[in-house]
Amino acid sequence: MPKTLTIIGMGACGVAAFAEAVTRLSYDPGDGWLIHLIERDDALARGLAFGTEQPGHLLNTESRLMGLYDQEPGHFRTWLEARRAQAGTPLDPDGVEYPQRREYRLYMRDVLDRALDRARTAGIDVQIHHQEAVSIEGNHVAASIALSDGATIATDIVLLTIGTPDPDRFGTLNGAPGYFDSPTLRIG
Repeated sequence: MPKTLTIIGMGACGVAAFAEAVTRLSYDPGDGWLIHLIERDDALARGLAFGTEQPGHLLNTESRLMGLYDQEPGHFRTWLEARRAQAGTPLDPDGVEYPQRREYRLYMRDVLDRALDRARTAGIDVQIHHQEAVSIEGNHVAASIALSDGATIATDIVLLTIGTPDPDRFGTLNGAPGYFDSPTLRIG
């Protein structure tokens, strides 16, 4: 009987977890796998950190130190060099590069698309849910995830890859005029 893996949150951590899972499961699928990808936003491979369209929002880590693959820390730099060479603006191979955050988002989307293709080729069923996971019940053997649309997903393994939670460092200031605890706060 196929096993089920559910990844909640499809920003950088979720994409990295999915790509790694597909790589490993492609080599040893066992009795088969179903993977659920849950993302409350409309777009996968975006996340708060890389969702900006502002050209001035740069990565705060040099490109050679970044990548979604644990065993390939420079994977992003390799991707970026190929992309820039295609555009006719090659990188200096020895130069330090802090690219725009939106370029990293394009990289994440490319990694996600390649992992989706690899999953299809390997016969791994992937279902994408643009819903919010509102609760998880279960134990170390199995869990049930309730989604905001009322659907539930029974799963063997759950990975919470929801990024950095909103900070609450100055709780005593909450509600004070002019104080915003988190830039993700939605007004109106």
